[in-house]
Amino acid sequence: MLKEFFARQIKQFLEPDLDPLGKTIIDCCLSSPSLEDYESLIPYPIISDED
Repeated sequence: MLKEFFARQIKQFLEPDLDPLGKTIIDCCLSSPSLEDYESLIPYPIISDED
């Protein structure tokens, strides 16, 4: 139920002038992504295994 709610809410941000990364993130979110899918959208490590 929560997943459906977020999918409905996030679709309203799919506007023609949306930043390409924003569109990619929304498209990812709407496709039932894994953690690795989200991580692939970030071009640099935020948390390293060494921390």
